[in-house]
Amino acid sequence: MFVERMGFVEETYFTGNFTPVRDETGKVAGFYNAVHEVTRLKIGERWREMLQKMQVPILSDEVSCTETRFHVLAESLSSEDWPTM
Repeated sequence: MFVERMGFVEETYFTGNFTPVRDETGKVAGFYNAVHEVTRLKIGERWREMLQKMQVPILSDEVSCTETRFHVLAESLSSEDWPTM
C-alpha cells in the first residue's frame, strides 16, 4: 500500500486481524481491525534476498567481475524496487 507521509508517497506494509464486535444479543454487529506496520521488516527481507542473489564468485578479471555483479543486481531487482511515480 502506498501512503503519503511527511510530504511524499512511500511504500508501506501492514498486518492485522479482524475481531468480531458483538451487540447486546451476541450477534456480530461489526469488526475491529487492529493493524501493525511491518514496512521495515518487509523491505529488509527484500533487501536481504537481493544481496544474497548478488553474491557471485570472485573473478580474476575486474571488468568481468563488475559486469557480472551488475547483471546479477539487475536480474535480482523486482518491479517493487523501482519508483512508481
